[in-house]
Amino acid sequence: MTVEKHVRIHETATVDPEAHVAKHATVHDGASVAADARIGKHATIHENARIGEGVVVGKHATVHSGAHVGREARLGKHVTVQTGADVAADARVGKHSTVHE
Repeated sequence: MTVEKHVRIHETATVDPEAHVAKHATVHDGASVAADARIGKHATIHENARIGEGVVVGKHATVHSGAHVGREARLGKHVTVQTGADVAADARVGKHSTVHE
């Protein structure tokens, strides 16, 4: 796992050793980040959210509690994935977008 400066990862979060978490990102309790996922600067992964294999989460993006981002999906900068929402595998979500449940 590559973790840059000032990252916060809760002790109950699971981050795969092959994942990358950029500066000032936060991974909350119970969240999981799979292999080859990249969490951008200032991004937030909330409680029990699941980030699939190979996912890219853009700068300042937020994935809320219980949301799921499928493998190889791409979230642009400032994207919000609402509580309980599901982003399909290989999906592309453009910057400043919101994904609803």
